[in-house]
Order: sequence, then structure tokens, then C-alpha cells
Amino acid sequence: MEKTGRSVSSTSLILNDIKGEYMKKSNYFTVLVFISVIFFCISCGNRDEKIVYSAGTISLSNENYMQIKKISEDNFKLTLFDKTHQVIFEEEYPKEPMTKILSNNVIQVTISLGSPNRYVFFYDTESTKISNTFYNPILIESGNILFLDDEGKLIFRDIFDQSLLYTKIIRDFSPTAVPSNAIYKAELLENTLYIEYYEGPEFKEKKENIKVK
Repeated sequence: MEKTGRSVSSTSLILNDIKGEYMKKSNYFTVLVFISVIFFCISCGNRDEKIVYSAGTISLSNENYMQIKKISEDNFKLTLFDKTHQVIFEEEYPKEPMTKILSNNVIQVTISLGSPNRYVFFYDTESTKISNTFYNPILIESGNILFLDDEGKLIFRDIFDQSLLYTKIIRDFSPTAVPSNAIYKAELLENTLYIEYYEGPEFKEKKENIKVK
């Protein structure tokens, strides 16, 4: 009988040890599940408002000047900052803006309306100047921009200050569906703007060199 008593007692101890280990593992598992649920909830809470830095050709150091926040599937907020991270510009758009860095620390912001239509504006991170908004620019080079204005005139000007450079070119451009498509090639060669375009209702192909400086 003693043997049996000792055996039952020993078995009880073993079962108690197993139960204790099980309880430890069960508590550990519960803690892990609880932590996972917390992280999942945090993740869900942030899903509707996600910060996205558009890469473009912007280096990491220039990300301090720009932030794009996804508010919803069709709502993005663009914020531009100065060197001290003070807000200079803030606007919301139905599509995510595209960005890239130009020379002299200028950020180009493009808002697509569906190819090929787009609005473009520029932000100078040094002076904190923000340019006018340009519709379907044809050429962007050396701090200058070429575009058709609302009256169908071809304008070549300084991006930020037209008093530095402003050339108006009046031609009989062909009536293309997208007006800027009438000028199908443009290059800046030193002080000369070279353009190829369609002229008149017959869409005659023309080539021209125009002094701009």
C-alpha cells in the first residue's frame, strides 16, 4: 500500500508540474496574442492616414521639405516645408502628386489629370518661392519653362520670375485635341529655342529657331 501511496503522490507531483508548465506556457501565449492584437489595432488605426514620401529623384535630405499623406484612396495631402520645417504650402488632391528634384534645389510637383493632361508647379527650397501653376508644359530646362497660355500663345519664361525672362511666340498652331501637342518637339540650344510644330488646319510641319535671350 505504501508503494501505491508513494506512486500516487509522485504522479500528482508530476501532474502538478505539467499543469504548472502548461499554465506558464498558456500565460505566455496569452501575452503574445494580446501584444499581437494591440499591434494589429494600431496598424488598422493608421491605415486610413498613411504618410508616403514620393521618391521621384529626391534625395533623402530633401524629404525634409516635402510630405505626402494619404488621407483615403482618392485623397492625398501635399505639404511643403522650409528649412526649419515650417509649413509653406498645403493642399489636397484626388491623386497622389508626382515629385522630382531639379537643379538648384527646386522641387517639381506634377498633378496628373489623366495622360497627357497635367498641372505642374515648382517649389524653391532655398527661397521658399512657389511658382505659378502651369498646364501641360512642353519643356522645362535651365530654370525656364515653355507652355501654351489660355490664348494659344507659346510662352517661354523663367519659372519663378518672368521679369528675368519672358518671350511670347505667336504662331498659327494647329487645333490639336490637346493644344500643347501642336508643338511636338522643343529644345533649348544656348540662347536659341528650337521648335517643331504643326501649323494651320492642314497640320503643316514647321521647324523654327527663336532667340530667347
